[in-house]
Amino acid sequence: MIARIVLLWVNNHYNDFETNDEMTKLLERFEGALERDGMHSQQSLLNIACSVKARARTVIYTRANKDDPLHFAIQGGKESGCGIFVNEVQVDSPAERCGIKRGDEVLDVNGQPMKYMALAKAQEMLKGSISLTLTLKSNVLGFKELLGRSERDGSKVAAKNRALAGALCQSRGSIPNVIPVKTAKAVKIGGKQSLAFMAIGYITNSFFIAFVEIVKVGKTSMMDKLMTILKASKDGEDLPDEARTTMSPLRPSRSNPDITSISQYYGPVKSECPEHVLKIYRSDQTFKYLAVYKETTAQNVVQLALQEFNMTAEGSLEWSLCECTVTEDGVIKQRRLPPQMENLAERIALNSRYYLKNNNRSEPLVPDDLAPEIMREAQAQLLTLNAQVVAAQLTLQDFAVFASIEPTEYIDNLFQLESRYGSPRLEEFERIFNREMWWVATEVCSERNVQKRAKLIKKFIKIARHCRELRNFNSMFAIMSGLDKPAVRRLHSTWERISGKYIRMLEDVQQLVDPSRNMSKYRQHLAEVSQEPPVVPIYPVIKKDLTFSHEGNPTYCEKLVNFEKLRLIAKSVRAVSKLSSAPYEISSMAERSGGTISDALLHMNTFEGGNVATMRKGGRVIQPRKKVYEQALMVRKVKSYLDGLKVVDTESELDRLSYDIEPQQSGPRVRRAPSPSPSSVSSQSAESNSTDQRRFRGGGMFGVDSPQAVQKMLGLVQTSKSKGVPSPSQSPAFSSASRPLQRNVPRVSSRQQSVPTLQLQRTPSFKQEPVDLNKESSSVTTFYGADVLI
Repeated sequence: MIARIVLLWVNNHYNDFETNDEMTKLLERFEGALERDGMHSQQSLLNIACSVKARARTVIYTRANKDDPLHFAIQGGKESGCGIFVNEVQVDSPAERCGIKRGDEVLDVNGQPMKYMALAKAQEMLKGSISLTLTLKSNVLGFKELLGRSERDGSKVAAKNRALAGALCQSRGSIPNVIPVKTAKAVKIGGKQSLAFMAIGYITNSFFIAFVEIVKVGKTSMMDKLMTILKASKDGEDLPDEARTTMSPLRPSRSNPDITSISQYYGPVKSECPEHVLKIYRSDQTFKYLAVYKETTAQNVVQLALQEFNMTAEGSLEWSLCECTVTEDGVIKQRRLPPQMENLAERIALNSRYYLKNNNRSEPLVPDDLAPEIMREAQAQLLTLNAQVVAAQLTLQDFAVFASIEPTEYIDNLFQLESRYGSPRLEEFERIFNREMWWVATEVCSERNVQKRAKLIKKFIKIARHCRELRNFNSMFAIMSGLDKPAVRRLHSTWERISGKYIRMLEDVQQLVDPSRNMSKYRQHLAEVSQEPPVVPIYPVIKKDLTFSHEGNPTYCEKLVNFEKLRLIAKSVRAVSKLSSAPYEISSMAERSGGTISDALLHMNTFEGGNVATMRKGGRVIQPRKKVYEQALMVRKVKSYLDGLKVVDTESELDRLSYDIEPQQSGPRVRRAPSPSPSSVSSQSAESNSTDQRRFRGGGMFGVDSPQAVQKMLGLVQTSKSKGVPSPSQSPAFSSASRPLQRNVPRVSSRQQSVPTLQLQRTPSFKQEPVDLNKESSSVTTFYGADVLI
C-alpha cells in the first residue's frame, strides 16, 4: 500500500520532489528500500515515472582554473548509442552543491547539444572551459539502461576470456576450472501486489507483458527485458507468444496518462525511409538533392554528393561539407562542418547553404552578386506561407506547452500560493495566447497596402479554420480575438475587399465561440471531442471557470474547510489535464478532419525530450526529392517566422497604426466604385455576397440596409400615427426580431467610428405628441426621442 501511495504521489506531483532536496533524498531512500526488498517491478515503475515527469534544469558550474578537477564523471556517448550521463559526483563537492546529481542526462553544455556527441569529445569540452552552463535532466530510466548495456558488454568480454582460457587449458591437457554461476532469483508477482498495480491503473498491455516476462528473470536483466518490450511495442515488433496468451485488456488509468502511454513517449520512431532531403551546391552553383536520415553525418553526405555529381574518381578525403551564410549586413561567412555532425537538415538556417568544398582550394564558394538572392530567399512573410503549415506549427507549439502544465500549477495560480515550483508553464501558456492575439492585430495594422491587408485577413481566417480542424481551439480563439480588436474592425476599406466566401468562413468559426449562454456551443463541442484527446482548449475559458469556482464559493464555512469547493476545482483541473492525456499525432488529427499533412512537418517536429510524443505516419508514399525539400523549406520558414514574431501589445499603439493606414473620414463615406471591367467571377458573386458584407461591416439601426430604408420606416410610423394604427416598429416582436441581425456586426465605438451618422430632419407638418411609457412603447421612445440622431 505504501508503494502504491508513493508511486501515485511521484506520478501526479513529481514537482514536489524536484523542488525539495529533502524530498529527493526521501525518494532515493524509498528506491533503495524497493531494491532491498526485491520489489523490482515497483522500482521499475518508479524509475519510469521519474524519467517521464522530470524537467530540464540549468546549472552553472565554475572552477578557478582549467587544472582543477571537475568533481564529477560522465559516461555514455554516441559510441554507446545514448546520451551523456553523470555517473559519479563527489560528495560535498562544488559539483554536488550546485545541483549536479548522479543519473542526470547532460542535454547541452554552453549551448552546444550533447546528444550526438562522442564521450571523448564531451570530456574535452567539459575540461576545456572554466565556466560551464549545463542543461541537465534526471533520467534514471536511461541511466540504468546504459548501466545494463555496459554490464552486458562486460559479461560478454568475460565470457570470451573464460572460453579462451578454457581452450588454452584443454590444449595443455589440464582440467578447466568450473566457475559457479549464481542463479537469478525469480520475482513473484501476484496476490496483493498484483492487485495493487491494477488498482493504480498503470499496467497497460506493454507493462503487463513486461511483468509476465519479468517473473522468469532476475534483477539484472529485468530492466533490459522491460525496455526491450517497450521498444518492441512502440516499433510494432512481434511480441512473445506466451505474453500474448496471458495478455488481457485492462482499463487505462485516468489519473496518469503519461505512464499508460510510456511506450509512445520513449524515443523517436525510426523511419524506414530517409526523413530529410538536403540541397548540396558546388562552387559553380549547380546543386543536387540528397535523401538522408537524421543520423547521416557530414562525412557521409560528402560521399553521397560525390556520387550524385559523378565525382567518385576523386577521393572523399579531399572534400568536405561547408556551410555558407549571408548575414543581414551582406557579409558572406563560410565554415567547414565537422565530419561527424548529424541532423543537418534541421540545423541549417534560411540564409545558409551547404556546399561541397575542395580542401586543397581556397576559392570563395558564394560570389558577392549572389548574396542578395540568398537574403531574399531567407525572408519569411506571412502571405508567402502555407496556412495549414502555420496552423499545424501553432498547434504543436501550443500543445507542447499545454501538455507540460502540472496540475498543481492551476491550484498555485488560482489561490496565489507561493510554492517553490510555482506555475511557470501555465503562465507561458497564457503568454502564448496573448502573443498570438496581438500578433494578428499587429500584422494587419502594420500593412499599409489595402490589398495586402485584405489578403492578410483572409490568411488569418484560413489559419483559424485549420486550427479548429486540428482541435487547437486556443489559437483559433486567439486569432478571432485579434480580428475583433477595435483597431482591426474599423478598417472598413479593408473589410470591403473580403469576399463572401471568407465572410461565411469567418462566421462559421464565430458560431463555435459564440459567447451567448456561457459559450454553450463551444462547451458542447469540447465535450464531444474530449472523449478522444488530445485537444488544446481555450485558456480564457479555463481561467474563467476556475476563477468562478473559487470566487463564487467560500473556502471556509463556519471555520470548516469547504471540501465541496475543493472537489469542484479538482474536477475541473482533472478534466483539463485529461485533454493532454494522449500524444499529439498531427497526421491522425489531420486525417480525422479529412486533410493531409506533409511528411516534412512530421520529421521537422519530433519534440525529443519533451512532453509531446513522436509523431507517426503510416503508409508513407515516396515523393520526389525536390518536393520533399520544398515542403521542409516551408516548415523551416514557418518556424523561423513564428520564432521571430514582433508584436504590439498596447491598444493605443495599435490605434495609432490603424489611423495611419486608414484615417478617419470627416465627410460621408463614399462606397468604392466598381471596376470598369468587372470580371466574370466578381460579377457572379457580387449579388450573393452583398448581404453578407453589409451585415458584417455594419448596417443601419433596426436591421435596415440603407438610409433610404430608414426614411421609409419613419414615413410608415408617421402615417400609422395619423391613422391611429400602431406602427410596426412599436411591436415587441419587431424589435426583438431585429436584434439578431446585429449579432455578427463589428462593434465600432463612437470615438472610433469612421462612418458618419445620418441626421434626419423631421417633417414640419408632423407634430410630435407625448407617448405614454408603457410596456409596448418603452422600446420605441428610447430610439425616437427628440433630437435623436439615427
